[in-house]
Amino acid sequence: MAKNFPPDPIDITTKQRTRHERHWQQGQTRISQRKASSCSEAVVAVGNVEASGPASKLLVSPQEAAEMLSVDRSTLYPLLMSGEIPSIKIGRSRRIPVSALEQWIENELNQQLAA
Repeated sequence: MAKNFPPDPIDITTKQRTRHERHWQQGQTRISQRKASSCSEAVVAVGNVEASGPASKLLVSPQEAAEMLSVDRSTLYPLLMSGEIPSIKIGRSRRIPVSALEQWIENELNQQLAA
């Protein structure tokens, strides 16, 4: 009897995988690890709890700031350009102080609670 080709994925053992399949799987693992590290969530320090992730930095990129605020970058840029959230320019890069983000959140909360 002739075997069906290609065999069912369940029938394929690690030794039977082609070199291409192994490399593809390794690449997928690397991509998922990269995504996990770039999308790490900021843990805000409360009391004696230490901060980790982007919140432990003094300055963050607009992408990191957008992730910290759970908004899209296109939502953040108008706030930066209007000066509502202060930012600094270092060369061609824009950086946002973490303290400015915290202050903006506090101001927004106070305004919404007062309304």
